[in-house]
Amino acid sequence: TGVQARFIRLGAGEILARVRAEKANPQAGLWLAGAADNFIQGASEGLLAPHKAKGIEAVEPKYTDSKGAWTPISLSPIVFAYSQDYLKNLKAQPPKSWKDFADPVFANAVALAHPAASGTAYVSLATLVQLMGEDPAFALMKQIDKNVVQYTRSGTAPSRMAASNEVALATAFSQDVEAAIQQGYPLSFSFPEEGTGFEVNAAAIVANAPEDQRQGATAFIDWVLTENGQKAMGLTFRGPIVPGFKNPDAKI
Repeated sequence: TGVQARFIRLGAGEILARVRAEKANPQAGLWLAGAADNFIQGASEGLLAPHKAKGIEAVEPKYTDSKGAWTPISLSPIVFAYSQDYLKNLKAQPPKSWKDFADPVFANAVALAHPAASGTAYVSLATLVQLMGEDPAFALMKQIDKNVVQYTRSGTAPSRMAASNEVALATAFSQDVEAAIQQGYPLSFSFPEEGTGFEVNAAAIVANAPEDQRQGATAFIDWVLTENGQKAMGLTFRGPIVPGFKNPDAKI
């Protein structure tokens, strides 16, 4: 777009809390990325400025907001990320099931993000609830908790810890794993045999943002669903939201 931007990176829950806290005096024009459920919550509180993005007609309606409060930008599935070296040292097999995270062989060898702060963790927890039901899902989480060495605020941090061989297992969105693999880290991935969840990544214009920032945010929203915008999403290994686009370098 040619617009120069500054940004602050926060977990999805933290972004929502900050936009909410700054409602009377917004400090940012664009809320970029994170799961759509956070944007749905923000829209319900009047925190977002509706805008019909150019090209939104090409996106499947189930991935969009009928009022245009937020714009879908990409799709991301949850995968299991694991350190090849750590598993070799443990003489353990790569995870195939969500239940593998509770295996005692991985004691103090699991890192997860916290669902109160991280969209990655929230989608993982929601996936378990949808697969198993609420009570069994939380019972499994309590078992997994015995193996967790750290809960992080950032959803990308656990897979980075696995990539640097600090832990054996983590859950992550596919783009975080692909980025680490591209950088040469001994990280691998697998999909849970029970099925996995995914997020619709979104972006939105912050309501009552300063006019110059609003203009830049609007330009971004109108660019992100174009061919160049979707190619840019692919460069970060996110799956396209517009049918017909695919990153030729993607491994997942």
